[in-house]
Amino acid sequence: ALTNGSLNTQEGNATRCDSFGNLLFYTDGITVWDSTHNIMVNSLPTSPGGSLGGNPSSTQSAIIVPKPQDPDIFYIFTTTANMGATGLRYSVLDMTLNGGLGDIVAVQKNIILYSPSTEKVLAVNHANGEDIWVITHPWNTDTYYTYLITSNGFNSIPVISTCGSVLIGTSAVSRGYLKSSHDGSVVCAAHEGLDRFEMFNFDNSTGQLSLILVSPDMYLDAYGIEFSPNDEYMYLSLRWSSQVYQFNIATLLPVSIISSQVQIATLGSSNG
Repeated sequence: ALTNGSLNTQEGNATRCDSFGNLLFYTDGITVWDSTHNIMVNSLPTSPGGSLGGNPSSTQSAIIVPKPQDPDIFYIFTTTANMGATGLRYSVLDMTLNGGLGDIVAVQKNIILYSPSTEKVLAVNHANGEDIWVITHPWNTDTYYTYLITSNGFNSIPVISTCGSVLIGTSAVSRGYLKSSHDGSVVCAAHEGLDRFEMFNFDNSTGQLSLILVSPDMYLDAYGIEFSPNDEYMYLSLRWSSQVYQFNIATLLPVSIISSQVQIATLGSSNG
């Protein structure tokens, strides 16, 4: 936790540290701050190309993904809010710039992958233990796009998986977290506007997702997702309500997962 940081945002943000836990930089998907809490120049709105393409009201406004075998290069993926035209984009950050404090590479900023996008983006380790998958969901489809990052860089041709709900309708349908188990084998998406969550198997060798279950539409404004450290349990929170639910996912059987539901907490306010 930072007590002297500069970030103040409603929703999505991301932080990067080195292997010793020392802060490198952090972002709300729009502005990037270095370890001294100063704004990186190439993320200023006055810089060429402006600030990054996130939004203070995007569920996962930004995630940070390191380039394999290169300790100085990071990719920042951003999603705008409410299936906005800004879409899913990425920018490259080079830690050798600005005297070692890092900065966005001016000619590799806000590179668009597609538009419109939902507010979901997730990084999962490849089965080879080195490369990294980035899982996303376009708007108005029932498809997931999974991109691969290797030591050679970012591959902009996605692996496409058709599974789960078509995300279409009101802007609320675009909201809610996309998270994975720690071993990367299970991916879960919360869909605020559909009042449900969905669970998938993820093959981290191929980048393909396959559906495990679609929950009943009984989780009003489903939003937050997390997994227990041993990946035996999945947790769901609701954006505008106070309930937190636990599900036992050890068997990955849909009936068993839903029947294992237990409300484990009642929060004091809306804390999705």
